[in-house]
Amino acid sequence: MARFDTFDQVTQKIRDNLNPRCSGPQNCPLYLALLEDDGSFKWTQCPQNNGQDQTACITSALENDLDSMNTNYFGASGYLKVDSNNQISSSGRPVVEFFVCESCWSNPSPNWAQIWNDLRSHVQNYSNGNPIFLFENAGGFTHGNTDGGFAWVNWYGSNDPYGLIYLDNFYDTAKLYPGLLPFGAAWKGFDNSNAPWLVGPPTITGQQCGRTLSQTLQQISHNGDYGSTHPLPFMQVVTWNDYEEGTEVETGVDNCLTLTASISGTIMSWTPTFTGNGSESTVAQYTVFASTNNSNLTPIGNYPPGTRSLDLSKFNFKRGTYTIYVKAIGVPFILNHMSGGVQYKK
Repeated sequence: MARFDTFDQVTQKIRDNLNPRCSGPQNCPLYLALLEDDGSFKWTQCPQNNGQDQTACITSALENDLDSMNTNYFGASGYLKVDSNNQISSSGRPVVEFFVCESCWSNPSPNWAQIWNDLRSHVQNYSNGNPIFLFENAGGFTHGNTDGGFAWVNWYGSNDPYGLIYLDNFYDTAKLYPGLLPFGAAWKGFDNSNAPWLVGPPTITGQQCGRTLSQTLQQISHNGDYGSTHPLPFMQVVTWNDYEEGTEVETGVDNCLTLTASISGTIMSWTPTFTGNGSESTVAQYTVFASTNNSNLTPIGNYPPGTRSLDLSKFNFKRGTYTIYVKAIGVPFILNHMSGGVQYKK
C-alpha cells in the first residue's frame, strides 16, 4: 500500500491538504488512517500458493510498507492517532488496519505468528509512534498481535443478506474485549458485478433505497451494544477506492423518491412517492423555493417530514408570476430530490 505508485500519490494529496488545516484534535476537519491491503504484495512480491514458503517475503513486504508509512504519514498532523483512552490525540499511537487474508496462502501456509511477531518488534521504536494494529472482523479481537478489530462490508451467508448478523456478532465480540479498540462500520450496499477480478456469480447486497445504510448504522446500538453511556469509539462508512463494487457514498444513496407538486389557489401541495423499500424516514426536511426566471431560486421556508402543503398567501410576494419548487432534502448520504415547477400568480 505504501509504495509510491498512483494510488499512494492520491493519499499524499489528502495528507498534504489536511496538514495545514489540522492544528489539534479539535481543529482537524478530517483524519487520515491507512489500511494495509495484502494486494500490495501477494500478486507480485510474494505470490500465493506457488509451493514456496513466503514467510520471509511477507515479513519484508510488511516491514517495508510500514517503514514508508512511518516516514511519510504517521507524523502528519492529519493522521489519526489514538491514546489509551480511545481518544484522538496528537500524542497517541497511529492507527493501521490490516486487510490480509491469512488463509488464502495454503501451498504452503506461511508462519503468520512469526510474521506478526517480527512486524510488531520491527515497529516498536518508530519515530512517530508504535502503531495500533487493527485486524478485520470479530476475529480481529482474538488475533495474536491485535490492538483491536474493524468491521468491513460482510455477511454470514444467505440468511444475512445485508450483514446485520455479521455486525451484531462484531459488536457483541468487541464488548468482550474492553481493552481493545473497536472500529464499527456501516455501508450502503455491495455489488461487484463489474469487478475485473470477479470469478463466478456476482455478490450483491441491495441498497434498499437507503435502508441498508440506516440499518447498518442502527446495529451500533442493537441489543444495547453501544449507546450514549457506552459510545462506540470509532466507526467507518465502508467504501471502496475502485468503485466497481458500488459501495461509494460520495454520490449519495437514492431513496427511491419521486416528488410532485401542485397549486390550487394559494395552496401549494406536494406528494412524495416512494418505490421499493423507500421511506420518508430518509427525508430530513422539505425546502420550498420561488423563482421569477426559473434560474435563480430563492428559498422561502423549510418544513419537517410529514408536511404536505403550504399557504403561499402568507408570504409577501410582489405582484407577478412565480414558479414554485419543493425539494426533499435527504438525511446524511441520501440524495436530494426536486419537484417540477408549478406556476403561482400573485
